[in-house]
Amino acid sequence: MSLLFAVPGRDFSQNFPSTVKHVYRQLLRVFAHLYHSHYPQILHLRSEGHFNSLFAHFLAFGKEYELLETKDIKGQPGSPVGIGALWEKWKEMGILESS
Repeated sequence: MSLLFAVPGRDFSQNFPSTVKHVYRQLLRVFAHLYHSHYPQILHLRSEGHFNSLFAHFLAFGKEYELLETKDIKGQPGSPVGIGALWEKWKEMGILESS
């Protein structure tokens, strides 16, 4: 699959938005894996603040440009991977706006 990039006189391909959304969902899965499987290492490096900030910015960007759906973020009910509780906590703290 080839994407058309911003070249004078050329437009993006018609499937560019869906491709970007797919890539963004895959990046969300990378974050979920890191939180689920490697968070002790992040804590050991004392990097949790930076990592959480990076993730919050990732979510805010995805929300701003409608790259993620709520179901992508919260996961399925009963699923071990999902950030529903974290999402709700950040909304309570005012880090994310209520949707």
